[in-house]
Amino acid sequence: MAIILDTNILPRWGSINAPHFAAVLAVAKATGEEVVLPHLVLEESVSARRRAADVAFEALSSAHRRASQYSEVVQTYVPSSDEAAEEWRHLLEETFTIVDTPGDVAINALLRETHRIRPARGGRGGRDVAIWLTALHHFSQDQGRTFFVSENTKDFGDEKDPTSLHPHLLGESAEIRGDELIFCTSVDDLIEHLATRVDVDLDVDAIFQSADFLGSLRIAIDLDMLPKLAIRKVDASGVLGGELYVTSPVNIDDVKSKQIRTYRIDQVLYALVGFNARLTFTVGLLSRSKKQVRELLLTLSGEIDARCWIQFEMSGSSPVAIDISHIDRAAFVGLDPDYTVVYGRGSVLP
Repeated sequence: MAIILDTNILPRWGSINAPHFAAVLAVAKATGEEVVLPHLVLEESVSARRRAADVAFEALSSAHRRASQYSEVVQTYVPSSDEAAEEWRHLLEETFTIVDTPGDVAINALLRETHRIRPARGGRGGRDVAIWLTALHHFSQDQGRTFFVSENTKDFGDEKDPTSLHPHLLGESAEIRGDELIFCTSVDDLIEHLATRVDVDLDVDAIFQSADFLGSLRIAIDLDMLPKLAIRKVDASGVLGGELYVTSPVNIDDVKSKQIRTYRIDQVLYALVGFNARLTFTVGLLSRSKKQVRELLLTLSGEIDARCWIQFEMSGSSPVAIDISHIDRAAFVGLDPDYTVVYGRGSVLP
């Protein structure tokens, strides 16, 4: 029995002990499932951490340099992105079973990419193929059910039903062993398969007003939303370049829960809460040239749909940890009519 994870399932920031991923490790331990990373997933995740750390550390160094123009500031040690990446590698290697890429996978991945065989599409996707073939190989060596978890439904999913494996991939797994390879499209989906649901009366309104919730929301905005957001000037083409960051407290104008699911794993409760929130906050866009540094401040107003994992001890009603793992949708406008907010793949939001 095993759980095989794709790269997009691993935390994009923070720790693997955050509630949404801690639930995976806890349920795997409780059910005796081995949690497996193909070696290529390890390398992709380490590379992504290095790139993200590079951006974050440069922003930190930049802020320190700006502050030093106004006052003597305490020197701060900023680690290198390589250090952060290697720390993440060590943590992944300690936590998961890393399985090597079989010797014939590389050439088969290139051939499937060339011939547009799923999960490859449009002449691309060799790494997805390598991950899939490694997962299949481990499935063939293991006994019992195996969960393959990936958010990449475009390449692995059925075009008619993205929550199901593509028929070609399903056929490949069935040739090995019946229907025991189970495709999950998120951590939420995996937990639903493995954990026991319980009915718990949660005071979500109190949780939404807590400092821990607000802190998690700020992190999610910084790390999940801002990288997908850009600013355009109405009378000019192109996105304004620069460093984008939140400059004010995030004001929650209204927040409502949409869905609550609670699971018991050993002596710990994990609650998955979907919610909609209306927010107002100010972002800064810092741009530099050889001659000058410019900062644009823009107040944004809009709403998000997001998912929040909350961890409780069985003996208490107060949350131990809160983690907003995904912002699924964001719709914001700038309150300055001279600028337009662009989010996601270039679509201008209403």
